[in-house]
Amino acid sequence: MLKLRSLTTALLLSVISLSAFAASPNITGTVTADGKPMAGVPVSDGEKIVLTDKKGRYAIESRKKDGTVFVITPSGYYAPSTDNFQPAFWALLDKDVRKKEKHDFTLEAQNQDNFSILFTTDIHIINEDSRDDIVKFQRHALPAMQRIADEYRANGPLFTVNLGDTSQDYYWYKNDMDLRKVIDFLRANNFPGPVYSVSGNHDNDGAIGGENVDERAAWQYRSTLGPAAYSMNIGDTHWVMLDNIIYKNLPTTRHRPKGVVGDRSYDHGFTPEQIEWMKRDIALVPDSMKIFIGCHVPILSHFPGRETRLTDTTQFDQLNDIYSRFDNVTVVSGHSHKNFYRRSAKYPRFEQYIFLATSGNIWNTQPGCQVLGQDGSAGGVWVGEFGKGKQPDIHFRGYIPGNGYFRAYDLNEVGRYYNHDFVVQYQQTLYPDRVDYGDKKFANHIMVNFWDNSNGKTLEILEDGKPLDVELAPDLEDPLYNVSRCAPAAVKNGRPTPSEGFVANTHIYVARAATADAPVEVRVRDASGNIVYTETLQRPKPFHRHAQ
Repeated sequence: MLKLRSLTTALLLSVISLSAFAASPNITGTVTADGKPMAGVPVSDGEKIVLTDKKGRYAIESRKKDGTVFVITPSGYYAPSTDNFQPAFWALLDKDVRKKEKHDFTLEAQNQDNFSILFTTDIHIINEDSRDDIVKFQRHALPAMQRIADEYRANGPLFTVNLGDTSQDYYWYKNDMDLRKVIDFLRANNFPGPVYSVSGNHDNDGAIGGENVDERAAWQYRSTLGPAAYSMNIGDTHWVMLDNIIYKNLPTTRHRPKGVVGDRSYDHGFTPEQIEWMKRDIALVPDSMKIFIGCHVPILSHFPGRETRLTDTTQFDQLNDIYSRFDNVTVVSGHSHKNFYRRSAKYPRFEQYIFLATSGNIWNTQPGCQVLGQDGSAGGVWVGEFGKGKQPDIHFRGYIPGNGYFRAYDLNEVGRYYNHDFVVQYQQTLYPDRVDYGDKKFANHIMVNFWDNSNGKTLEILEDGKPLDVELAPDLEDPLYNVSRCAPAAVKNGRPTPSEGFVANTHIYVARAATADAPVEVRVRDASGNIVYTETLQRPKPFHRHAQ
C-alpha cells in the first residue's frame, strides 16, 4: 500500500510539474535558496499548485481570485522577512488577470530539528483610551512575549502563529485604527516574529457590503498579511493556515459603528475553493509529517452537546476525509477568548486547542488589575516546542512569571470578600442568580482554575498528604475575573444585561477540605502520571483584586 501511494503521489507530482508551463501562464517566477535554483518546490495561487522545475522556475495560469501567489516552504527552509514582521513567502498580485506578472521567492536553509511556535490570537489593538489597550500591550503583554520568545530561541528557531482578530473592525473608522495601522504598530514595537497569520472576523472591512462581500471585505487583510489559505513545512510538521470566516455583513436597521454598512455577520467554515485547495495541498505531504491546522474560529465546539462550530456541519466530514491518511490532526484556534482543549469522540484523529485572547479579554479588566482571560485564565500566550522524533509539547506561559498552570483559591477568604465588598453586593442585586461565594455551602472549599488542563494533564489536591475528592464544576466561575471586570462593569451599567449574567468556565475544579486553615498541596501530573508542578496553598490565603 505504501508503495502504491508513493507511486500515485509521484505521478501526481509529475503531472503538476509538467503542467506548470502549459497553456498561457500569467504568473511566473523562480524559487532559489542560497543563490541556487530549487526544484520541486510547490507554488500556489490559492487554487492551483505547481512545482518548480530543475531551474527553480514556476508558471501558473491563474484566475487571480485570491489576489496572492505563495511558495509552500519545504522543511529545512524558511522565507526571510523583508518587512521585519512576516516571512516573505507570498506576493500580492497587482495586475489584471489578463496581464502577466513575475514574482520570485528567496529561501534560506535552516536547521529545524528543534523549533518553537509562539501562539497569539485576538490581540485587538484598538487605540481606545478607555481600555488603555496601547499602554497594557506595551507595558505588560509585549515585554513578556519578547522575554518568552528569547527564552525559546535559545533552543532553535522561533516562529509566531497569529490566529486572527489582530485588529477590531469596530474601531477601524471610529479610532482610525485599521488592520494596516495595527500591523505597523506591532512591527514598530518589535512584536516577536517571524509571524504567520490567519484572518479573524474582526479583520474584515465592515464598510464593504453587497455581492462577493467575503472576498471584497478581505482586501486589506490580503494586501497586508496575504493568502486566505496557505501552508508551510517546518521540521517534521505541516501547517495548513485557513481563513474560516465566511463574511456576510448583511444589511441591518440596528445601530452600526462609524463607517460600517451592515451587521458584520459571518458563517464559520470554508469556501469550496479552500476545500479543493486543501485536497491538492495534502496530496504533496508525506505520511510521516505531523499535521496542524491554524484558523480563527474553533472547528470543534466547546459548547456542551455540540460537536462542531462549523455552520455547515458536513464540512467536518470533508475534513475528516481530506486528512484520513493521518492518525492525528491538531487544530489551533482563538476567537472564544478562553482556554479550552478537546479531542473529538466522533472524529478521533482531531484534537483542538483554543487559546485565550492575547489581549486577555480585549483589555477590559479594570485599571490596576492584571490582564485576565474571560475564563479567568492568567494573561499570557501558549508556546509549542517541537523536536525531530518527539511529540509536540504545547503549554501556557503567563505574562507574570511563575505558575502557568492554574490559580488556586481559598473559598473561605473569597467568601469573606464577597460578603463585605459593596461592588459585589450591588452586582448580586442585579444578578441574583449569579454565583455567590459568600454562601456557606462554599465553606472550607478549595477552588482551582486549571486552565492548562490540556493533553492528558490531571489535577490533585491533598490535605495533610491525603488526596481530596476533586470535582469539575462547570457551573462556577472565576472569582478574580468577576471582581476585576464583571462586578465593576455591573456598577457602571447600573442595570442587568443578558451577556453579564454568568461567565462560563470549563476548567474550574473544587475540593472540600476537612479544616479551615491547614495548608493544601495542589499538583499537576502529565499524561504519563509524572508530577510536573506542585504548589502549597497556605491558608487562609487572602483574596483581593490583585490575587495571584
